[in-house]
Amino acid sequence: DREPQEIRERVRIYNIAAGSEEATVPFVASGGTGDHVGEVDMWSMKKMEKPREGTQVVQVSARPLDKVLGQIPETIYFMKVDTQGFEPHVFSGLNQMLSQHKIQYILTEFWPRGIDILQGSTDRECTGVSLVLQKLVEHGYTLYALSVEAHPKAPAYKNIPRIQSSRPFDDLFKHCQWYYEVEDQYPDPKYKMGYWTDFLALAPNVELPRSLSSLLSS
Repeated sequence: DREPQEIRERVRIYNIAAGSEEATVPFVASGGTGDHVGEVDMWSMKKMEKPREGTQVVQVSARPLDKVLGQIPETIYFMKVDTQGFEPHVFSGLNQMLSQHKIQYILTEFWPRGIDILQGSTDRECTGVSLVLQKLVEHGYTLYALSVEAHPKAPAYKNIPRIQSSRPFDDLFKHCQWYYEVEDQYPDPKYKMGYWTDFLALAPNVELPRSLSSLLSS
């Protein structure tokens, strides 16, 4: 109620999860930024035998965003997708809006290890390439990679500014594999979360703001 009336009239809160279909999904909640769908312990990157202390698993209704937002007549200026590895399911429910280029700018986290484990893969398959990045490209979006990110306890954390320039950008699969290769170059048996980045996707005929040009790699 502290926000101006004109702002409150533009805000809509949906008590659902974004998914690939109408379903119920397990949501691991602790009240922190790492809350996520899927009964996986993101620190150990293993299936959760039981919730950690202070954490609970809540069953949440999920719907495709095409059904939730697809009927909005206006073009959506900006959408952020940061779902701790659940991104393929979110984009699977966005086919209609992507094909219509109804979203001008999409900022999505790309976490190869998190995506793979929620897809049931443990073999560094980089499933997020075809399910997220290539999907955006096929719909005509241009991708720009942001800086490499990691947990502060990651063994390569302090070296990220130096090593991130070695990422390949001419092949999305090789780009994805690079994050796994960093794990091999900086091994630590106690650190399992890996490394990730964000991608900014621009719809066709949408220009990159000048203020962002120096921060992004296409």
